[in-house]
Amino acid sequence: MNKTERNMMNGMMDQRIRNYVAATYMIHCLNKTILERGSQEENGNTSRPRRMS
Repeated sequence: MNKTERNMMNGMMDQRIRNYVAATYMIHCLNKTILERGSQEENGNTSRPRRMS
């Protein structure tokens, strides 16, 4: 495997890792929002959700 091929492989891996991290982060944020909404509904809190600092 020559240098160009190795660089291309590394670039593809980087992209895949970046996509994976982004997807995991988005799912994490979505789960957090859903959990917060659920707990607010249980408490009967109808006020608009507070902004996270």
